[in-house]
Amino acid sequence: MADGSGVWSKHASQWERVGPPLRPCSEDGRLLLDGVGPGVHRVLVLGVTPEMARLPWPPGTSLLAVDRVVAMIDDVWPGFPGPGQGALLADWLDVDLPPGSRDRVVSDGCFGVLSWPGEHRALLRRVRRFLAPGGRFVFRVFVRPGPEAVEEVIERALDGRLATFHAFKLCLLMASQPDTAAGVVTGEVWERWSAAVPDPTAFAARTGWPVEQVATIDAYRGQPAVYTFPTLAEIRSVLDGEGFEVERVMEPGYPLGSRCPTLVARPR
Repeated sequence: MADGSGVWSKHASQWERVGPPLRPCSEDGRLLLDGVGPGVHRVLVLGVTPEMARLPWPPGTSLLAVDRVVAMIDDVWPGFPGPGQGALLADWLDVDLPPGSRDRVVSDGCFGVLSWPGEHRALLRRVRRFLAPGGRFVFRVFVRPGPEAVEEVIERALDGRLATFHAFKLCLLMASQPDTAAGVVTGEVWERWSAAVPDPTAFAARTGWPVEQVATIDAYRGQPAVYTFPTLAEIRSVLDGEGFEVERVMEPGYPLGSRCPTLVARPR
């Protein structure tokens, strides 16, 4: 896994200024719970997305979140079932839990921080090991729709065709990726942004977006973290290759929802 601790430590300090679609909204939460299904489950959360802890889980649910960045656990995870509880400091690809000890594994955007295809496959092998018979992997994934130019994304923002800066940032990241195997270096995205938008305050005024939200992109400055945005076909392919069957693909109704589907997969 590429070292993204720096960028995620910065995200931890500004998490409340990050919004959908980069951060899950209530509709994403409903889709995830729909995919998890009824009943009391032992749930493993990849990452410490606070919205996961705040979902209306049935009483008796066991929820364990795993993240390798201390700042994210300390500053972002609200705790489950109580403050400071339910989080484990570990790398997803190294965490050691008993085989078959989880009924569900859930995540929001986990594949975006893993290299393609090796780490995607490695994570799926680990998830498969953790899942009990009848278990499911339920996750929201950021998928690239196709080629798009950075200049086009900026034009769409200035023309009012992107609703929020968070939507703009997602499109900018995807447009900056040459291919899935290469991914996109966050520091390079910031360089492109800085060159194209030398006056972020004027950009915020023209788009009507809060300047403090626009400033969240500065977390990428100088960072080596690499994000990857596969296509939906690529995600299906890697799941199939690791013995998973996709049961459902659920798209939220918000703008750019087709880029943020929630998938339900089960081991064959």
